[in-house]
Amino acid sequence: MKQTYTIKKAAKKIHERIFVIVASIVILLIILIAGPAQAYNLDLKVNRPVVIQGDKIVFKVSVDLDSKTVPVSKLVLQLNGPENVTCEFNVNGSIISGCKGIRIVSNDRNDPSTPTNTSNESASDNQSEIDMSESEFGYGYGTHKKLIYNIQMDTENYSGGVYDTKLLVFIPSQTLSTNGQKITVIKDITKDVGKNIGKGIGKGIGTGDGSCGSNNNTKSDDNKNKTADKGNPVKK
Repeated sequence: MKQTYTIKKAAKKIHERIFVIVASIVILLIILIAGPAQAYNLDLKVNRPVVIQGDKIVFKVSVDLDSKTVPVSKLVLQLNGPENVTCEFNVNGSIISGCKGIRIVSNDRNDPSTPTNTSNESASDNQSEIDMSESEFGYGYGTHKKLIYNIQMDTENYSGGVYDTKLLVFIPSQTLSTNGQKITVIKDITKDVGKNIGKGIGKGIGTGDGSCGSNNNTKSDDNKNKTADKGNPVKK
């Protein structure tokens, strides 16, 4: 009996060891197939969340990936509100499509157009000035893992209202995204008032209903009456 118990106990230990080994192999295979986890940090900030139509907004975009060899195919800034805009641009800052009133102006951390500045001054005029010495990793071989962009948006031709903002980053087999702050474009009513006043003045002059037209007609009638009086003297 004692010998049988010892054999059973040894067999149980062997089974436990086999289970641990098999489980370890399975976990290792899953890790190898899935590949290493890649952490990322996306940031989308805005310098002025509320503007009057015609003012400029600057978005500060940063993309920080945990791997230097992950190729970024493109980036997208989305605006959803009274009108929807999908602005696509390359990793080097050149615009692809859909960027209404939008341009990539600089990636300089000390640029005066960064979101820490709330003035109305426009950003740098160096369009698409992206320092690839810091962002070559986007092509899969560089020395840095962080992309930084300042994106200037002119609201002149945007409808008034509230817009949701979103950043999308496209990498192989995955699309990373983060939501930004809402922005509000207040309609500039002074433009409509000026247009209405201009139309009213033009209509008055064109139809002769304005004061200038009426005075001219009155003077013309007076001249006609004086001429008629000279041609027909009154008999005594």
